[in-house]
Order: sequence, then C-alpha cells, then structure tokens
Amino acid sequence: MKRVILKSIIFILIFFVLWSFVSALVVNVDRDGYINISEFYQQQDDSLDAVYIGASTGFLYWNSAIAWNEYGITVYPYSCNANSFFSTKYIIEEARKSQPDTKFIVNVNSLTDDELSVMSMHNIINCMPFSLTKLKMIDHLCDMGDYEGKDRAEFYFPLIRFHQAWPDLYFTSKIDLGPTGYKGASIFYRYLEESVDVTDLYVAPEKNIELSEKIVSSTESLLSYCDEENIEVVFVVVPQARDNQYEMDRLRTFADFISDKGYTVLDFSENFDEEINLDMTKDYFDGRHTNIHGSIKFTHYLSKYLIDEYGFEDKRENEEYSDWHTSYESYMQVASSHILDFELDYAHRDFSLEEPDFEVEVKDNNAKISIEAVEDSQGYLVYRKDGANTLWENIVEISAEDIKKEYIDKNLTKGTNYHYTVVPYLIKDGERYYGDFNYSGKSVTP
Repeated sequence: MKRVILKSIIFILIFFVLWSFVSALVVNVDRDGYINISEFYQQQDDSLDAVYIGASTGFLYWNSAIAWNEYGITVYPYSCNANSFFSTKYIIEEARKSQPDTKFIVNVNSLTDDELSVMSMHNIINCMPFSLTKLKMIDHLCDMGDYEGKDRAEFYFPLIRFHQAWPDLYFTSKIDLGPTGYKGASIFYRYLEESVDVTDLYVAPEKNIELSEKIVSSTESLLSYCDEENIEVVFVVVPQARDNQYEMDRLRTFADFISDKGYTVLDFSENFDEEINLDMTKDYFDGRHTNIHGSIKFTHYLSKYLIDEYGFEDKRENEEYSDWHTSYESYMQVASSHILDFELDYAHRDFSLEEPDFEVEVKDNNAKISIEAVEDSQGYLVYRKDGANTLWENIVEISAEDIKKEYIDKNLTKGTNYHYTVVPYLIKDGERYYGDFNYSGKSVTP
C-alpha cells in the first residue's frame, strides 16, 4: 500500500512538472519575462544583493548589467510583462528559497483594482516553476481576479482554455526561449532604439482616494509576511507618463498607505526630472517605459540609493562574481551601438548643459556640421556612426571659440547612411563633464 501511495505521489509530481513545461510552450507569450525568470534560477545561491519585483518596469527601468559594471552590485529583476502587484508576496517567498538573505525592491506601478486579464496572469504563472508557492499564488490571483469554476481551473490546467493551441506546439517550441546571459538587462528593440516625447501623456497626482478592499487586504497580507520574516523591502513608484488621473491618484494614495505602515517608498510620480534628471521629451519609448537612456539615469539613481541605504559592497574584484563581468560584456555587444562612450560615467554628467541645436548638410561626399552655441559650454564633441548598428565614434572636438566655424566631414562613402550627434562639455577641477545630446542624432546619406 505504501509503495502504491509513493508511486502515486511521484507520478503526480512528474505530471505537474511536465505540465508546467508544456503549458509554458503552448500559452506563454512573454518571451522576455520567461527568459529573465528562468535565468534567475541559474544564479548562485545567496549571491544577490536584491531582487527587483515588478512588471515590464522591472527590466525596462532597472538595468542590472549596468548597475553591476558601474557599482558592483547584484540586483536581479524577477519581473515579467503585465505582472500584477498581487503576485508580490509569492515571488518574495519563491526568491527566498535560493536567496534567503536578499533585499527586495518592489515596483508598485502594476497596482490595479480592475479585473486581472487572463494573459497577464498567465505571464507570471507560466514563468514560475511548479511548487506549492506557485499554487498559492495562482489561488490568490484567482481570488483577486474573481475567477471561479472552469475559469479558475484553467490557471491550473491552462489547456482547458488553450487546447486549440496544441497544433501550434511544434512551432511555438521553436521560439528561442534560451538564456541570454544578460542578468535580466533588456535588449528589447524599442528600449534600445526609440526616443519619443511623452510630455502630453503625463498628469500629476492630485489627491488621495479610497483604496479597494482587494488592494488593502492583499497588501496587508504581504506586509504581515514581510514583518514576520524580517524581510527588508523598498517600494518604488517609477515615473510614468499616464494620462489617467484615477490611476495616478491611486498610486499616490498607495504610496502613502505603504509609508504609513512603516515601509520605505520611493515615489517618483512627481519631481523625477529634478531627482533623476529624467526628461519626458526624450527618455522614453512610450508613456509607460523608459528607453535605455532613461533607464541608465534611473539605474544610477537607484544604485546609489541602495548602496547608501543598505551598504551593498562593490563585488567587481571578487572572482566568485566573474559571471557578472561576462554578462556585462555580452550585453554591451548589443547595447553599445545605442549609447555614447561617456554615458555610463554618471559622475561626469552635467545636465545643466543643454542639448545643442545643429544641422548636417551633405554635398558630394562631404557633410557640413553647423552647431549653435550652448550657454556655459566650453567645447563640443561631434560623434558619428555609419549605419544604425555600429558604434558611435568621436570624430572631432570643437572649442567654444571655434563654434562659428563649420566642420566638414570629408570623403564619406556614397550610399552609406551616416548619423551625427553633438555633445557639449565643460571642464571643472581639471575634469571633463558632458551635457545633454540628441540620442538618435541626425542622419544623412551622400
């Protein structure tokens, strides 16, 4: 009898593990989240300073590779697209199995009291390996989303809803869900390439509102768990350009609610331009997400905060973390063509130097660059790259005294698309500080 029971238990465990894998192939649509979270489990046990929990804001604001290279801290995003704030307690419980002493950063911008969509729930459910924690999370999310009966069952057995996807299983399995090795740092093409003005989408929070019973009860359960387990958590409201007044007021109210409970909240729903130097005219690829330039600014700000608050040590000289160096080098092979060489050196940025106006005109095989002077600038660096995916190269330095002189870039190759941008700089205490610039530059083809 005992042998029969044991065989049954083993069969059930094998069934659920295999079912989790097949479900992910058939239902999963969040490639980035699936890869990020699966790679979380490849990290050395008890090696992370912090885990960043959130939705897409968890890996499109925070850049773990850059934080490592600039500060030597290990902060990994356990985040996926459209992940609901209601999953936070269970992600913390799951992450502590391999990272028992880590701190947690929790992004609350995915807070909602609206109905949870099926696909947003599947994004996190399919990313998390099968465990009792996962089952508890599914149960809680179904409660928050008011799913019952057959609708509830399909989150445990997703092919109840997605059985029609079986014929596509072969093709779905061909999607590359393998590891990137970037420690959760994003290579999403819009994040790397696009820069748009989202100013008109932003409304500031105006007042506190009443939080829904779901939000209050779920959050109190989360905070009780953190209190009982002595878990250190900092909550973050990242700056977004939302044109929904109710959503912005809810975020502000929730930040106050968490703060009143004795937890730290970094609320950047306002004044982010002053604190982080984020610019809504250019540091976003849409209203809800920063591009890589905005992400660099946010990552530097939060990194310094975490080091000051928690005393995270610089581990760049520790051989046990050599894989983080490898990860950064691999990441920069993709990302470096989208940023300038000085951009990561945040200690030498001076945002009081405004972006220069400049023009590029082509005649024959030459490009003429004309630059408008920027107040307080002592000189200008002209950068060029040949095509969209090559590295920016500093081709000339122009002093402030020579600003009225036109620079001619000669002997260009016919038919090649060239991009130019101009960076102002000044000298303080013998060191150079770099100002603002046009991220995409201006392109011409001789």
